[in-house]
Amino acid sequence: MPPTWQPSAWGKVLTSSGDWKLALHGDSITVTLGGVDIVTAVEDVEIVAVTRGLFWSRIELHVGEWVSRLYGIRSKDAAAFERAFAASLKVQQLRQRTVESDAAAHRATLRSLPKNSPQTKLCRSNGDLSALDQRNGEVA
Repeated sequence: MPPTWQPSAWGKVLTSSGDWKLALHGDSITVTLGGVDIVTAVEDVEIVAVTRGLFWSRIELHVGEWVSRLYGIRSKDAAAFERAFAASLKVQQLRQRTVESDAAAHRATLRSLPKNSPQTKLCRSNGDLSALDQRNGEVA
C-alpha cells in the first residue's frame, strides 16, 4: 500500500480544505480531489512547497500550468510527505543516472571491439550501428 496523506478532521473544519488525498506510488504521485484522481510522474512536478503552520500546513504542487493547494494537513504529516517526495525523486534520479551510465559503458565497449568480432557482427545484424566506432564516416 503506497503512503498516503490527507487533511485531519480538525484541519478540514478549521481550514475549509475539503476532502483530498495525496498518494506517492514510487515514480508517480496521485492527488485525489472530489473523488477524481489526478496522476502525474514525480519528475514532472516542478515545485513542491510546504508552508508550515503551528498545527496545520499547506502543500502546493506545481505541474505545468496546474497548481494544487492542499490545506488542513497536520504539520508533522506535511513534513513526512516532503521527505518521502524528496526520497522518491532522488531514487528516480539515481535510476536515470544508472541507465545513462550503463548506456555509455555499452557504447564504450562496442567501440573497443575488433572490426570483425562476433559482437560487432551481431550489432550490425541488429542495426545497432550507432554504437559502433565511426571512422571516416563509415562503420568500423
